Amino acid sequence: MPKVGKSIGPQSKATILGIVLAIGVGVAGWKAWSTLPVGPLEKARASYARKDWQAAWALASERLRSDPNDFDALLISARATARLGRDDLAQTIYDGRIGMERMNGEDFFLLGAGLIRQDKVPMAMVALEQGLKIEPPDPELLQELARIYALSDSLSKATGLAKRLAEIPGWEARGELLGGILAAERSDPADSARHIDLALKKDARLYGATASPSVARKLLARGRLQLGETSVSKGILETVLANGPDNEAEWLLSRAFLIEGNLPAASAALGRSQGYGDDTAAVREPSPYVGAAKCAECHSAIHGSQQKSLHARTFGPTSELGRLKLPDRPVVDPDSKEVVHTYKQEADRVRVETRVGDRTYRALVEYAIGSGDRGLTLIGRDEAGDYRELRLSHYNDGSGWDRTTGHSPTPHDPAAYLGEPLPPDAVRRCLHCHTTDAHEAEERVGLTVADHSIGCERCHGPGGGHVKAVETHFPDLAIARPQHFSAPKVIQLCGQCHSPRGAAIGDSSDRSNVRFQASMLIKSRCYTESEGALTCLTCHNPHRDAETSVSFYESKCLSCHDPRAVEPKGKSAHVASCPVNAKTDCLKCHMPVVKDAVPHSSFSDHNIRIHKNL
Repeated sequence: MPKVGKSIGPQSKATILGIVLAIGVGVAGWKAWSTLPVGPLEKARASYARKDWQAAWALASERLRSDPNDFDALLISARATARLGRDDLAQTIYDGRIGMERMNGEDFFLLGAGLIRQDKVPMAMVALEQGLKIEPPDPELLQELARIYALSDSLSKATGLAKRLAEIPGWEARGELLGGILAAERSDPADSARHIDLALKKDARLYGATASPSVARKLLARGRLQLGETSVSKGILETVLANGPDNEAEWLLSRAFLIEGNLPAASAALGRSQGYGDDTAAVREPSPYVGAAKCAECHSAIHGSQQKSLHARTFGPTSELGRLKLPDRPVVDPDSKEVVHTYKQEADRVRVETRVGDRTYRALVEYAIGSGDRGLTLIGRDEAGDYRELRLSHYNDGSGWDRTTGHSPTPHDPAAYLGEPLPPDAVRRCLHCHTTDAHEAEERVGLTVADHSIGCERCHGPGGGHVKAVETHFPDLAIARPQHFSAPKVIQLCGQCHSPRGAAIGDSSDRSNVRFQASMLIKSRCYTESEGALTCLTCHNPHRDAETSVSFYESKCLSCHDPRAVEPKGKSAHVASCPVNAKTDCLKCHMPVVKDAVPHSSFSDHNIRIHKNL
């Protein structure tokens, strides 16, 4: 791709015709213009304006045959071929004939969209982000880049673009709808409902939006149910159902009636849903959170076990920071003797001061991330109010306070000796994996705030509907039950945290990948050939800490890889036993512990295979 610029290309004088027609002319004026000859370029421009991409390309090609260097014809040709999905040709014209320095926002959008279709997402991001610098912003570019940001879990960036989209005339409803979808993804039902309400008020048909009015209303109904606004939700769902049968809408309606305690109506709606919730075991329940303490009323043993596990100790909010064992004296930076870190306990707050030469940087700790079993990292706000991942973390391997994993030994910015800046999305990702609900944890509102780190509803979903179902003996328990999930759904659930943000792992030779257990497991033949028999739950009870007994895990291996087994688990016709040692040392050879895969930590390799380098 050529060097990226920022100016837009010249416009042909023929555009005067379009301008005159747009502002209106008298009958005499139109007659005068209509007597002028209309060439291929003018016809091409008109065809493109009415979205007849094929005609626009043919007419632009006709013009280019007489003048191969006509810039306007080249531009229409590039745009039309891009719209037609002929991405290689469009990119050739943009790169070789036009040049990015003469492209506008629409061109960058078309180029980026084509690169995405070719699975060249990093290159597409470069093109789209370059187009974002051009004013006024192209609405299609804003929408596409927001979509890509959302897929990469950069929800704050995507939300900012949705806000800009909502400010463009004609795109307001689409921008608001996108904002609502993103807010729902951030687990903020109030903000989601606000945006979707605005979208439907601005355009009830949601013309040109990525979601239909019925889909938008069902998402709105979900948000209202999460807020406990059942009557409002029912009204929204009745609007959807007035346009015809809808299984999801009926299922949502059953939840509204259930929460209200109207069991006959809930049962009738559930029956009309045609088993919607049965086929999608991992559908998140649209109900309010109740908090883990409520779960303990019925599930005291499981709750008690879970609360003693590391999962329940992975997050320390401000109110718990007073219990941290902090250094009682200044700590010299492990990489620079000229840098000193001091920790000061102030009631329930912790202040960190980092002196770099004659300059001091300060931060107030907001969160402690980690159970302490492996390590603990502090997140604070600096004097400007911005989040930072603080430079020193505490490790439980005997190292004590040392440089946080991923931080540079010699940062270019002296302020980074205090800690690396964390954008809002990064903070949300931390809370997403270390709390029941990231939004409630960050805002410090809601019943899950009282949970110890990860509570029951992190994996089972909001329990408001479930409590009502149990109290009223409703046949549908209205709660996610991972033990009934399919293997991919279990991996997906665990992989929300035990994978690199749900992305696939490309290179298995990268030792640091072993910390992503869910992503490594699916690479194993044991997983792929078990046809659903092997999941994370095969070896791990999520309500307890992982077993440490080698014999425990060996028994799991031998439940399939045992030559005496008549019918091994899964549908495989043959499950081989180990020719080297058929009864012991399974883990040592096939799931070895990788030491210092990341500094100060060791992990078992969950890509079960023959390790030839042992």
